[in-house]
Amino acid sequence: QALALDPTNGVAYQALAMQVPNGKWAEREALFRRGITADPNSRAMQLYLADELSAQGPLREALAL
Repeated sequence: QALALDPTNGVAYQALAMQVPNGKWAEREALFRRGITADPNSRAMQLYLADELSAQGPLREALAL
């Protein structure tokens, strides 16, 4: 509902991503990326994506974030 009211709410994407079970990394990463697209100034969203990427393996991109 939060996204329906405010599609630029990056925190809503963050909340959705955190509900995705472990092991579904691509789905979780996609939600974090959508959150960054919705709110590009969110440092918290960038940190969550960096953490997700570091768990998956693309460390260069994680460090860049």
